[in-house]
Amino acid sequence: MPYPGWHHVVGQDDLEPGAQSGPGPEDRPAAWERIGNIYRDHLRDLDRAIDAYEQVIAQLTEDQMLDTGMDNGVSFKDLLAHLSAWVHLELNWLEASFRGEQAERYAPGFKISDQDPEDVINHLNGAIYQAHKDDLLPDVLRDFRLSHQRLYTLVEALPESTLNNPQAFDWWRGEPVWTSIAHNSYLHFQDHLDGIRSWLEQTQSAPAQA
Repeated sequence: MPYPGWHHVVGQDDLEPGAQSGPGPEDRPAAWERIGNIYRDHLRDLDRAIDAYEQVIAQLTEDQMLDTGMDNGVSFKDLLAHLSAWVHLELNWLEASFRGEQAERYAPGFKISDQDPEDVINHLNGAIYQAHKDDLLPDVLRDFRLSHQRLYTLVEALPESTLNNPQAFDWWRGEPVWTSIAHNSYLHFQDHLDGIRSWLEQTQSAPAQA
């Protein structure tokens, strides 16, 4: 039973604040002018990440997005569902905290373990794949865009004191909240982008079937 062996960063060592996630139009300058530099950086990175994927989507046919030859026997559609699922997890943790509830990480049945967090993540990624592998492509595309918009709206509304606070939530103690948001959105998107572009080049250079 194939499932993606996608890993997920759980620490801050490889994180570079303000890291760019790919080229894209600065389509929300008015919003950036109303907020501080840290918001402008993260909102720009979120938009650039989604725009990089929209550029790939624009180059693919439906059949190509469903082709399971991209990586580990999964499709581009499966990867979008994987990315969206981690954005939803981040939203769940943040929104639970805002309601004064205990955030469940990573998800019900997948409790984070200090002994082997990567093992928990790999099993969670497998469960995400199984849960979404039969989803229709239009639904996956819609959720990919809507989850991004929900996160963008949440980040835009967060006070800077919360975004920069390493003690804001007990599930992310010792690191500013924005690092968790970045890991599960634009930095995660960037992790997969080079592989997607390589696959896209191979797809476009492959000879047409007779």
